[in-house]
Amino acid sequence: MRTLHRKMTSSSAPLLYLYLLLVPCLLLLEEAHASHHGGISLRSQHMALLHWKATIASPPLQMSSWQENTGPCNWTGIMCTLVRHGSRMPWMVTNISLPDAGIRGQLGELNFSALPFLTHRT
Repeated sequence: MRTLHRKMTSSSAPLLYLYLLLVPCLLLLEEAHASHHGGISLRSQHMALLHWKATIASPPLQMSSWQENTGPCNWTGIMCTLVRHGSRMPWMVTNISLPDAGIRGQLGELNFSALPFLTHRT
């Protein structure tokens, strides 16, 4: 039994190292691909929305799901849609809806150029 455990541990280590090397490379490729297509990526939209949230004096409870470790398509009040952009169809933020949230802040702080497919705000 000990030999089996040792074999499993030693055989899984190279896969772990490969995974740890590939993930950052894939993220860089995604960003490079996005910059080739006007800098539009779900990551750039994510960052723009988090930046806007940070400028709001007291973000409402509805924005508590807006976190660094989750994607904007999973956030309360955000709707994403697959949008044709050149030859690809990435997920894009198309709607922000936080009615009655009592947001006090400047909408001008939102980087609209990072959200080119945004069609509705409430």
